[in-house]
Amino acid sequence: MILFAAKEVSRPILFGIAIIIVVFLPLFTLQGLEGKMFTPLALTISFALLSSLILSMTLVPALCTWLLTQKEATATHGCCAS
Repeated sequence: MILFAAKEVSRPILFGIAIIIVVFLPLFTLQGLEGKMFTPLALTISFALLSSLILSMTLVPALCTWLLTQKEATATHGCCAS
């Protein structure tokens, strides 16, 4: 169920992040003092968005699958089990 949900939202997340990164593309064309000021900012934000995209597509569904199934298994064997 978690993997299905991750597949369902992966495409909108990908396009949303891509649109935000495309907004920063004009900053890479600046030259002179403006280019020296804003290019590191655009690179930092772009790399942060790409790394968050990779983590949200790989690590988060894996952790949810592992953690949520562990909690369900312990909840059925607890003191309140019927």
